[in-house]
Amino acid sequence: MVAYQRRAVPNPAIMPTLVNPGNRTDQAGANVNVQLNASDPNGDTLTFAASGLPPAITIDSEPPDDRHADHAGSFHVLVTAKATA
Repeated sequence: MVAYQRRAVPNPAIMPTLVNPGNRTDQAGANVNVQLNASDPNGDTLTFAASGLPPAITIDSEPPDDRHADHAGSFHVLVTAKATA
């Protein structure tokens, strides 16, 4: 007789889901704070990355004290969520 234990293995091919925060307009000099919401079907911890951000704006898990949109213009920002397992 052969016995084996079957365990559920999370599927690493299932990607996290990131909710689109939508378009926004901020005045130059205004504080910028965008809440990102994402989930992972496997329950993995998520990290975020962004490209195309205006100068002086970064993506961070801590609320900024003095992060301001100092540059006028249009910026095409791409945000991604990645599972870190």
